[in-house]
Amino acid sequence: MLKKLVYKDKQTRNKYKKLEHYSLLNKSLKKNLEVYGISKNVFTSTKRATKTSKVQIRNRCIFSGRGNGLVSKFRMSRMFFIKNAGKGLLAGVYKSN
Repeated sequence: MLKKLVYKDKQTRNKYKKLEHYSLLNKSLKKNLEVYGISKNVFTSTKRATKTSKVQIRNRCIFSGRGNGLVSKFRMSRMFFIKNAGKGLLAGVYKSN
């Protein structure tokens, strides 16, 4: 089940990455059209798919695929973070006294 969720998240990230530049360009054109008094309906976002919004992207652990308890800087769950930090595999992470 987790492999499927990780695959799905990866696909969503790739779709978003492809269409992000187009979306920003389209947004800026619409703002400029408002300034000059031209109708906004000239540029409609037909290219943008429904599942490519930034909100749909879920941060997941790169090792286990977990979505909860994530240390976002290292993109791993807290369990793997503690395990790897204890072994000294993560640069800049020290055990507190």
